Amino acid sequence: MDHLDITRVYDLVGEPELVAFFSSITGPGIICSLLSLLVLVLGALVAVVLLIVSSLYTIVAAYSCVSSCFRAAEVHQLLPALLSPLLVWSLFVFQVFDGPDVAAPWEVLYAFLLGGPLTVTALSVWEVRRLRSRYGITLR
Repeated sequence: MDHLDITRVYDLVGEPELVAFFSSITGPGIICSLLSLLVLVLGALVAVVLLIVSSLYTIVAAYSCVSSCFRAAEVHQLLPALLSPLLVWSLFVFQVFDGPDVAAPWEVLYAFLLGGPLTVTALSVWEVRRLRSRYGITLR
């Protein structure tokens, strides 16, 4: 009968080490299975709470970075348009020297690698020209 109870506990808990730990303390039976189940439920609750807290922290940190750290336009209106291509091209260099993540032809890899930096550079050039032509903002 004890062998049958242990089998049910293994099916309920799923971790033989946890069941073996509690059966060495309390002996096989319902107390062992309840303690094992309690540990697993508490572990799951702690994991869910940590996931929620870390998600909230990530959202607050992202908002804080965007609202305070990236306000480069308060220093000079052209600064975001000049810093963005620098950042994107430096990331491009890191990706080129890091090696490809997927096995694809080099034409495809470099087309995807160059797409982002070229787009950001084109948008930055457009922004600089627009600020100069409409508002008279230059680097001086």
